[in-house]
Amino acid sequence: MMKKLTALLTAALLLAACLPALADIAPLSRDELTAWRQQTLKDSLADNHYTVEDAEDGLYAMAFDWYTLITDTQRLSSATRILAVKYDLVPDEGETTPADIRGIRPGDSVETLLAAWPNENESLAGTREEAVLYQSGSLPGQASAGVLKRDGQRAESVIYSLYQMTTNGVSLSKVTYTLTGGAVDTIEIAFDDEMLTLADAQDELAAILDVQATTEFSAFLSNGESMEAEPFNRDDLLFSGLDFLSLTPEQLIALLGDDYAEEWAEDGDRQIRVMEWHALTAAFVYAANGELIDIDNLVMDEDLLTGPRGLTIGDTLDVVLSRFRYEATEVDGIHTWLYGSAAEGDYGVMDSQYAGQAEVHYVTAIEDQRVEMILYVNEGVLRSITLQLI
Repeated sequence: MMKKLTALLTAALLLAACLPALADIAPLSRDELTAWRQQTLKDSLADNHYTVEDAEDGLYAMAFDWYTLITDTQRLSSATRILAVKYDLVPDEGETTPADIRGIRPGDSVETLLAAWPNENESLAGTREEAVLYQSGSLPGQASAGVLKRDGQRAESVIYSLYQMTTNGVSLSKVTYTLTGGAVDTIEIAFDDEMLTLADAQDELAAILDVQATTEFSAFLSNGESMEAEPFNRDDLLFSGLDFLSLTPEQLIALLGDDYAEEWAEDGDRQIRVMEWHALTAAFVYAANGELIDIDNLVMDEDLLTGPRGLTIGDTLDVVLSRFRYEATEVDGIHTWLYGSAAEGDYGVMDSQYAGQAEVHYVTAIEDQRVEMILYVNEGVLRSITLQLI
C-alpha cells in the first residue's frame, strides 16, 4: 500500500519540479481562454465523433469520448461557439483523457493541480471553508483569482475565476475542479459563464481579499516522503487550538458548548469524569477533594475537530499513514512496525487482520509521561482518533 502511495506522491513532486517556478506561472487570462477554446474547437472538429443532447437554456451538449462541449448549435462547425467544456470520465487503463487548459486530467492529484496554477499561499491558510491561492489584477479591467473550497482538511473543489470588464458589465469565466479523495474528479471550463455588474464583481473580489487576509485555519501539507516524515511527537498534541496534555473541561465547554452529557465514577481515591459531546468524548481525573489532576483520554469520532497533523474523520488509510514516519517492517501477518520499537519508547505500529480494517498506534514519551494515539480505520477510512495517557 505505502509503495503505491509513495510512488504517487513522488510522481506528483516530480511533475511539480518540472513546472515553472510559482512566480513564473501566469494567472488565468482572457488570451489563454480564447486560445484554448479555439484549439478545443479545432481538435473536436478533427474528431467529429459525438452525440448531441439538449442542455439547459436552449443550449446543446455534444458528448465526445472523454469530454462534453456545451454549445449554442446542434451541429459542430467552425462557427460553433463553445460555452463550456466538461471532463467527467476517467478512461480505461492504457487510455488518456485530453488535458485541460493547464494540462490537468481527471484522476490527477490535488498536488499536481495546485502546481499547475499560481499559488501564493503554500500553507493554504484561510478559513475552514476556503483558502485563497492567488488574486491578481483589479476592476475595471481584468482580475483573476484562485480559491480552494474545503471542509476542514478535506479539499472539495478549486475554482479559478477571471473577471473581464466589457461594455455590458463584467464577464465572469471559471475553471472549476471538483475533488474526491485528494484527486481531481471532474473539470468544467466555462467561458463568459455569468455577466455581473461592476459593483457585484467588486464585492466578490473584496470577499476573496477578506479570506486572503484570514489565517485562522491551515492545511497540513505532507512533504511527500513518509520515510522522512516526523514520528508522532509533542507538537502533535497541539491541535484545533487545544493542548491535550493541559486540556481542561472548561476549554472543551468553551469550544464545543455546554450541550454535553457527563458521568462520574470512583477509581480508588480518585474520581473519573466522562464528558460526552456529539462528536467527542473526554475523561478527566479528579482528586478526592474535587481538584482536577489530569486528562485521561480523548476520543473523536465525527468530523468536528481536526486531529493531530490535520487528521480528519473520513480520511483514507493512505492519508493516515502518510502523515507520520513509515519505515515498515512486517513482524507477522497482523503487526506492521512503522518505526521504532516498544523498547525505545517512541514507536508506530499497525495491527490489521482484514483488508480495509486497521488500528494504528503511535506512542511518544514526554518527560515523565507517555502518550498514545490510536487511529481506528474501517472500510478503508478513519473512524475514530483516540489520545490517551499510558
